[in-house]
Amino acid sequence: MGKQRIHLDTSVLICCIHAKAANKLGRNPDKDKVEYGNKLIAKLKNEKKNPEVEIVVSSEALGETVNKLKNIHEENDFLECIKALFDILNELSIEYCPPRIDVDEIAIEIAKRDKLLGSEFSDCQIVAYALADRDSTELITLEGKIIKSVKLKELIEDMKKDGRRERGLRITSRES
Repeated sequence: MGKQRIHLDTSVLICCIHAKAANKLGRNPDKDKVEYGNKLIAKLKNEKKNPEVEIVVSSEALGETVNKLKNIHEENDFLECIKALFDILNELSIEYCPPRIDVDEIAIEIAKRDKLLGSEFSDCQIVAYALADRDSTELITLEGKIIKSVKLKELIEDMKKDGRRERGLRITSRES
């Protein structure tokens, strides 16, 4: 199958951070999300044993993650979360995707097709990073509106038909 790039959304990145920092936080994060984060980290570590697998986070997901953590945590807990993020980036050898013009063009196309996704443009951008990446095979998210979007599935098919993507993109939470 060749290179496989797995993109992470803000929602799953925060779960992984909370899982990593759970014992150090003054306020306990949601236990189910911590459990999810721990399981996902373990699965991704196992998949990374395959040299063809790369884990990716976009500039949009990274920025949104830091902003959300800042808004939900006091300073000491925020710093613990940033340390946990640093550890996760290193442990999983997560690759960073910088901003690109083609990503913005795809994000606008998503927003025009799916008004619900378009209402939160950052979601469109995070999905667009995965779609613009020709080697991406999966986007992991907990956002139901992204996972269930029929318009997004149609766009993926259209991108395959017109040559912008060679393969589909699995959008999943990996909860099962």
